[in-house]
Amino acid sequence: MSWPWSSNEEFCERVIPCDAFEPDFGVVQRQTRFEQVQRMAIAAENISSGVSELKQMALAIDPRPDNRDRLDNARRLVLRIATAGEELLLLHRRLAKSRTADDFIAIKKLHEEWEQHLIGGTLTQEIQNFISASEALSDGFSEFVRDDSELLVTESILPDPLLRDFRLARDLFLVGFDEMGAFAAGRGLEGVLRSIAADREIEMRSKDGKLSLAHEARFHDLIEVFHRLRWSRDKSQVVDAPGKDLLNLLKGCRNNAAHPNQRPSEVDWLAVAKLASKTASTLWRDFQRPRVRLVSKVVQRDW
Repeated sequence: MSWPWSSNEEFCERVIPCDAFEPDFGVVQRQTRFEQVQRMAIAAENISSGVSELKQMALAIDPRPDNRDRLDNARRLVLRIATAGEELLLLHRRLAKSRTADDFIAIKKLHEEWEQHLIGGTLTQEIQNFISASEALSDGFSEFVRDDSELLVTESILPDPLLRDFRLARDLFLVGFDEMGAFAAGRGLEGVLRSIAADREIEMRSKDGKLSLAHEARFHDLIEVFHRLRWSRDKSQVVDAPGKDLLNLLKGCRNNAAHPNQRPSEVDWLAVAKLASKTASTLWRDFQRPRVRLVSKVVQRDW
């Protein structure tokens, strides 16, 4: 989900920037994510406005010698669109690595090959191809924005207060903070478990018979409580063994995100967050079904 590049070399290998574009990876790294998002928005707008202007220059794509001034203006506009597109790709790794960007990357050096196409009689068609590729890049960026806005929350059935952490997780993923996004999603799942436990007044009984509220317990104990609960209708576990393992996995990933020294080297943080969101919605739905009952609301703490 993250969009920053790991290095300038990685960007150049994929995008092969134009001679007129000088990517400054160090500057981008030093900028805040808010500044980077602003730059993306400006680049996307420059592509859109440039393409609209180029499409209106009907005479500029007529390769007659007496139309040279208009052709030069069109060439400068193509360069402007190309550099705006490369700026967007510098700031949005996912877009650059998507198929949406392939045609634009292949044709964005049209201004450098302008004379060859003019002499060969292919300039008119190449400009049309350039326009199509630029529009596809712009549409691809808009699709990323639209899809990202729905991440983790669109299909959720959680009430608004419990959805807050998942919205935060979505926003963190959108600006490249994947690990912190997973942490927020894990916290959202924990909040759902605690809310259910509080609403159902679920308790733990210690070995000495003392009762305590499950929603105030440690997350590890809360997971064990839900694993021990059973539905009255068929005596099945509320959270079965694979479900318990899943919750512990999500808890572990959440903790790893919070403690840098304990992070695994490779984790698909977005997959973790999606799993947390889906698990939270499933448990919430199960407990909202009409006339659903538990065998007992008290769990013996013998682990």
